Amino acid sequence: MFLSRRHSYTVVQPAVHLGVDMDSPMYLLVRMLCLDATTPACGQNVQSQVLLMAGELNITAGNMTDDDYMDLMDLYPQYKAQIYIQKIIYPLLLVIGTIGNCLAFLIMRKFSKRVTSTCLYLTVLAVVDTIELYVRCGNEWLRTVAKIDLSSTLLISSAAVCKVYTFILNFVSHLAQWYIVALATECFISMWNSKKAHWMCTYERAVAVTLLLTVILVFVNGHFFWTYVLIKPSQTSEEYTCSFNDNAKDFKEIYRYLEFVGAECVPLGIVLVLTIFMIIRLVQKKEFTQPERTKFYIDPTCYMQCLKIFFSTCVLFIVCSVMSLVFEVYRYLSGENQDPEIVDIDSVLNEGLANEIVKVIPGFVLRSCKFFIYVSCSACFRRELRWLFSKGCRCGRRRGSMEVGCHQRKPLINSASKDSSAISGVSTDTEVKILETAA
Repeated sequence: MFLSRRHSYTVVQPAVHLGVDMDSPMYLLVRMLCLDATTPACGQNVQSQVLLMAGELNITAGNMTDDDYMDLMDLYPQYKAQIYIQKIIYPLLLVIGTIGNCLAFLIMRKFSKRVTSTCLYLTVLAVVDTIELYVRCGNEWLRTVAKIDLSSTLLISSAAVCKVYTFILNFVSHLAQWYIVALATECFISMWNSKKAHWMCTYERAVAVTLLLTVILVFVNGHFFWTYVLIKPSQTSEEYTCSFNDNAKDFKEIYRYLEFVGAECVPLGIVLVLTIFMIIRLVQKKEFTQPERTKFYIDPTCYMQCLKIFFSTCVLFIVCSVMSLVFEVYRYLSGENQDPEIVDIDSVLNEGLANEIVKVIPGFVLRSCKFFIYVSCSACFRRELRWLFSKGCRCGRRRGSMEVGCHQRKPLINSASKDSSAISGVSTDTEVKILETAA
């Protein structure tokens, strides 16, 4: 049971393993409850419990409709709460994440060259988080509302898509975790040894780290191209499932634990340790004086505000990751001696609701609500956001005008940062005077 639900998006559970027909109104419920089952016994167990309740409500099992099925499920408040979460909170987080990540991408891309190179990680994270939101949150919302599972449909569409789609999903998920580690590392360097940060944390080095992480994770996840295939679960089955091939069954069990350690435990441990050291530094109250900030940074005020953003993002990551990790350990310990073929609907629905509240929702919040951290921690981000909106309004009103064009307004951050010395964080006296005049 441990770690199996993390990869539920990569495996399409065939109806033959569930003991219930795909056209049955109970299919989605059985699929959710019998995720770890390997024989039809689990599905038949769930079906017998539902039919027993149907008899109590005078519903004929053979003539059960979708409305009858919903009447049955209304008796389970946990199921209703989970459906409400998926119908209301999921699309809300999807909209917030899409708008917020797009705006964060535009602004953090400027900050990465004009304030501090560490913003490059947040720029890439805006793209990665949006992809994850649409693949996970968007797909679950669509499946709940319209009963359309795009991920499952794509996975079984062809053998090539099965391999590529699974690789992309895992690669993007791992990339998001390790970019936070890179972010925490540079934030730690900036707070612990501020005088060296201006030459240690450069834009070129941030690009190199980004490319290095990308190459490593492509190599780590490359096994999906030969371990994942479309297979039939039995000789009589007409359906396919995208899963590990028979030759990789031993590797499957090993990979689950390796991925849990490498993609969750290790990143969380590194970020947690670095954040503790950053808190110690804050308690010591050792920071740049105003002359030192002016010497090393073009916009020292924005730089210090960005450090608040980095620190707050690390704290949010720790909170969400710890909640997920604790829930996984609890589920493993509580279900260690359980038979996956014997399911109690109430207990599994309670676990499903807890999974939504403790693990799934915090994960989506981490990927959709970083924008609010940026807005609340940085006045420079808010000013750049207002300028971005005002620029769009002027472009709409005076499109095509050359005299008062939307690109003629001075940026809120010193444009002199396009110089190579500015990228590394070092400013000249002239640039400092320009900054003071603009302020």
